[in-house]
Amino acid sequence: MLKQMPTQQELVTFIEEKARAIIEGGVEHAPMLFVQGADGWFATVLANLTDEMKAGWQEVIPAILRRFQARGYIFITEAWMAEAKTDTALGRELANGQKQVSELPLDDRREILWLVAVEKGQPPRMMWAGIDNTPAGRRMRKLEPALSGADIGGRMVVRDW
Repeated sequence: MLKQMPTQQELVTFIEEKARAIIEGGVEHAPMLFVQGADGWFATVLANLTDEMKAGWQEVIPAILRRFQARGYIFITEAWMAEAKTDTALGRELANGQKQVSELPLDDRREILWLVAVEKGQPPRMMWAGIDNTPAGRRMRKLEPALSGADIGGRMVVRDW
């Protein structure tokens, strides 16, 4: 349990521990937004995050971050990941939004826990952990850094507010 105001990295470690318990307990991890406001951290579960909500993310989330004078935020969710080189047809379709990773055959994508951490004025950090489905149940791998700084983009990453 957290006893004092955690740093963003301490909260990431805490989130990883709790996410592992949720996933390995056989439950899907709901999307969550943690905001570091002027008075401390608060969190909200974003149940039933629809495509319309995702499309409005770049407008709604900055307004929330401004309202609470946010110093930073952490967004965490289960997601699909695929690897495709940008010089391939699939890579181009994914990059320009013509195809979503969730539309790919199961053999061409993997389930992950995805986390992005942003501190105001700093480059975003993205981390992910593979989720394996085994005969014994779901297993979450270690949360690892994926990208940082200028490499991070996408509709769910808010860089400024």
